[in-house]
Amino acid sequence: MTDERQDPERQVNAFSPAFLALLEELDEVETALEAELAGPWKIVATDNGYELLRVYEETGDGHQPEAVFKDLPSALRFFAVLPAVGRPPLVVMDNSRREGWFVLTSEGFPVGGLRVFNESFVHAAHVAGCLTRAPLSLAALLLASGPQAIREVGRILRRLLKPAEAGESWLALAEFPPREIS
Repeated sequence: MTDERQDPERQVNAFSPAFLALLEELDEVETALEAELAGPWKIVATDNGYELLRVYEETGDGHQPEAVFKDLPSALRFFAVLPAVGRPPLVVMDNSRREGWFVLTSEGFPVGGLRVFNESFVHAAHVAGCLTRAPLSLAALLLASGPQAIREVGRILRRLLKPAEAGESWLALAEFPPREIS
């Protein structure tokens, strides 16, 4: 007999084994991956690094972590983006050009265009869009960037609260000279 701690399918569940067996006969729905990766997640420190688990899971109860990491910044980056992986794309790019551009849409509405077909760029925009909708993920990503980057973000945000005049650069390089790290 398989030990419950080793077989995630046999872990303690509120539903009976007979009911769970009936579920196996059903087709999975489109949103299954999103449900699987939505979390909520937690990062657990271990003797060997960090584990990424759902908040209701414990490795001591036989749950396998979704991922393991040697350092906290890596764990925080994956924690931040994991919910975006299962979501339907927030940004979609047309496969053919229109008036010289690959049209981008978000939630059915046009949002812009790309000169070159670049699926990686579009996927990165999807992840960024998901981060803007999840303050905890955004905070985890910021924390993963370290204290110097957080200070620089503070400088930038302070400036951005004063919008640029028409015709002026929104983020002029002259306003943000490189700082020496001490």
